Amino acid sequence: MSDCVHVDQFLPHPPGKVWRALTEPDLIARWLMPGDFRLEVGHRYTMRTAPLPAAGFSGTVDAEVLAFEPARMLRVRWRDAAGTGDGWTITWTLHPEGTGTRLFLLQEGFDPDNPLHRRARDVMADGWRTRTARRLADLLTETGPTMNDTATNYRVLADGLLARIEATPPARWDAPSPCDGWTARQVVGHVVNGHRGILAMVDRRPPTPADGVGIAPMADAPPVEPTADLATAFRRCRDDMLAMLHDPARAATPLPGGPLGPVPVEQAVAVIGSLELLVHTWDLARAVGADDALDPAQVTRTHQALLPHAEGLRRTGAFRPSVPPPPGADPQTAFLCFTGRHP
Repeated sequence: MSDCVHVDQFLPHPPGKVWRALTEPDLIARWLMPGDFRLEVGHRYTMRTAPLPAAGFSGTVDAEVLAFEPARMLRVRWRDAAGTGDGWTITWTLHPEGTGTRLFLLQEGFDPDNPLHRRARDVMADGWRTRTARRLADLLTETGPTMNDTATNYRVLADGLLARIEATPPARWDAPSPCDGWTARQVVGHVVNGHRGILAMVDRRPPTPADGVGIAPMADAPPVEPTADLATAFRRCRDDMLAMLHDPARAATPLPGGPLGPVPVEQAVAVIGSLELLVHTWDLARAVGADDALDPAQVTRTHQALLPHAEGLRRTGAFRPSVPPPPGADPQTAFLCFTGRHP
C-alpha cells in the first residue's frame, strides 16, 4: 500500500488563476482552511479546521512554505499542532493542458506501518479527492472581481519578479543590468516606484518613500538605500496593487494618459504593467545570474496586447526602439527584441 496521497485534477482554468487559489490567503480559506499563509520560502503559518478524532487530527495545522515556482509548483510542510513527528510534505504541481490546468497533489510523510498513519492517509485521500477538490473547482468557476483575469495575470508576473528578488545574493545588487546605467538594485527600485506612482494616482495622494526606497518620476530609478529590504518593498506594493485590482471602483479609475491613452487603471495594469514586470524580471535575472526564462503564456499575451500600441510606446520616450529578432526567434526572444532588448 502506498505511503503517499496522489490526486490528479483537471480544472478548466488557466494556471495563473489556479495559482491564485493556491496562494492568496482569502481564497485559500474558501476551499481549504483559513490561515496566515504568505508566499515566502521559510514562512511559518497556522491553519485551522474541524478536528478529526478518528484520524488523530486536532484540527490545527502548523505549516511552512518550503519551495515554489510561480504558477508551476508550491511545496509546504504540514504538522498537526497537537501531534509529534515531522508531519507531511504537500506538493501541488500545475501543468497547462489546453486552455485549462492539470493540478497534481502529492502528500508524503505517512508511515505505512503505523495504523493511525494509515487511517489518516485514507481519510485525507478521500477528503482531497472529493470535498476539497470540489470546493476548489467551485471557487474557480466564480465570476467577478475576486477572480478577475487582470489580477490573476498580475499575480503570476509579480510573483515571478518577487522570486528573483528573494533569490538575489546581497553581493549582486550592485551588478549592472541590461537597463543602461541601472544596477540590479535600481531596476527593482524603479518597479517599486512605478507601483507607488500608479496607486498614488488612483487614490489621489502623493507617494511616500518606504523600506529604503525613495520617490522619483515614474520613468526613473529612485534613490535606494544600500540596506533597503527590496523583497519587503516589492511585496508591499504587490499586495497594494492586488487590493486595488480587487476593488471594482478603484480598478475603474481612469488614468490621465500614457501609451494607451486615458484608460481605466485595470487596463493599464493588464498591458503596460505586464510589460514592466516581464521586462524588468528579465533585466534583474540577467544582472544577477538568475533564471531568465519568463512565463510563456504571459509573454505571448503581453506581446500581442502591445503590438497595436507600439507607436504610442515609442512616443513616451520611456521605451527603447525595437530591434529585429533573429530568424526563428522563440516568443520570449521576439518579445524582448520588441522592447529593445538584446537577448
